Amino acid sequence: MPEKGNIRPRILVYVAILLALFAVHRIGSVAMGIDEPERSDKAGEGGATGPVWRPNTKILAATWLIVDDDDNAPDIRSYYQDTLNAMGLGFDVWDTFNSDVEPTSAQLAPYQVVVWFTGDEFGGVAGPGSAGETALAGWLNNGGCLFISSQDYHFDRGLTSFMQTYLGLASATNDTSQTTVTGSGSVFSGLGPYSLNYPFNNYSDTMSPHASAEQAFSGNAGGAAIFKDGGTYRTVLFGFPFEAVPSAYDRQQVMLRVFANCGGVIFSDGFESGNISTWSSTQP
Repeated sequence: MPEKGNIRPRILVYVAILLALFAVHRIGSVAMGIDEPERSDKAGEGGATGPVWRPNTKILAATWLIVDDDDNAPDIRSYYQDTLNAMGLGFDVWDTFNSDVEPTSAQLAPYQVVVWFTGDEFGGVAGPGSAGETALAGWLNNGGCLFISSQDYHFDRGLTSFMQTYLGLASATNDTSQTTVTGSGSVFSGLGPYSLNYPFNNYSDTMSPHASAEQAFSGNAGGAAIFKDGGTYRTVLFGFPFEAVPSAYDRQQVMLRVFANCGGVIFSDGFESGNISTWSSTQP
């Protein structure tokens, strides 16, 4: 098996190519007058319930949204921020403050990828609530790409219609305590095996995909994650926490696969391929 030092240059080249394509896509959007959303660093301060927007000036504009849905015990947002920063991806953050105050479809609209994590949260509000699922469904139908990392989303919410339809989850068994996972399927095959290192109690789940989806990671306790290609949208659901992947390097490899997987949706307008048959000739 090749050493990481030999793999890394090829990975960096791959990332650079994807980022360049993504940047061209965003520059084209700006040139066509698509405005960036307004953001405020003041929202939600002082303990009030509400979003926190944290702009990041990176290689790309903020086309990713991190939804921080943990209970801050511990606060694991840095695992996600550090990974996206290392990849040069621009992102904003929405903090639910451990509640169901979640982004609406209009607030999701400016973003192409949403990463939603719940950390150690359980007891009623882990993962999207009913209104949050409805907003995500509408956003996905318009070409979104969603990555949910949560060991207690199913525990708190049960098997919802959104989980079945959009995430491809057929069934789940709570608290099976996955300790080792290995990538599988069309997106994550070749990753791992990873010996998971949990920053909190291990209540991870076993998941079975619907016929319309596929297993994304297998674990010592059975299926650990699911990927669904919905045509106009793509989703990834982890029943174990992304932050338990043992090293920063490994987490970047996992997120790189998420990024590459989302590329098929993000670049679906034909800009990079030269196929502009669906473009409008209307001038602004």
